[in-house]
Amino acid sequence: TGLSSGRTSVSSFSVTMRREKATPQLFGFMVAGQHIDKIIVHLTKNVGAKGAVQKPFEIYTFENCLVEHVDWSGSGGEDEPTSNVSFAYAKVTVHYEQQDTKGGTVGKPVEAFFDQTTVEVG
Repeated sequence: TGLSSGRTSVSSFSVTMRREKATPQLFGFMVAGQHIDKIIVHLTKNVGAKGAVQKPFEIYTFENCLVEHVDWSGSGGEDEPTSNVSFAYAKVTVHYEQQDTKGGTVGKPVEAFFDQTTVEVG
């Protein structure tokens, strides 16, 4: 008792990133209200000799996206300026690979998805 049987909802995805050539493009999509078919976000670890190689350990694939917010932050010193971007999406797939200290995969990758438009999960 006391459990909700309502529909699952997910929040927008927000990411803080260094400014790059995608920043003005994302701003343009936002002000135009233009959808983006697919956005892929890679979370990486530095591996290899002296961390020279960035290897993804978690990958988010968003489909049917709409940029909701772009915020620019200036540099307060030696740090590079950043942008904070938030976007809504219809479907997300999350892929995770556990890594050892050298960047090798440990075990089988894990993946799950949720489609808000069809309420399909997997």
